[in-house]
Amino acid sequence: RYGAEEFAVVLPEAGIEGAQAMLNRFRSAWTAEKPKTTFSAGIARHEAGRSPRETLRLADAALYAAKAAGRDCDMLAADSEVEVVLP
Repeated sequence: RYGAEEFAVVLPEAGIEGAQAMLNRFRSAWTAEKPKTTFSAGIARHEAGRSPRETLRLADAALYAAKAAGRDCDMLAADSEVEVVLP
């Protein structure tokens, strides 16, 4: 658990497509339970030369961008900021 209701998932060698597939499975299971809460996610790919702390910071920024965009969506972090809304 990363903090409060947030958690981090590390997917070695999954790439962006693998992360999206995992999020789709998580979201399907989440919505099947008909919760009263939303499901937002931030994705960041760890790059060579970047510290794990910086990768986590980018994922966290993407998560908060997803929440600011209305929640229930995923955002992808670019090299230094949030770039794209994922379907």
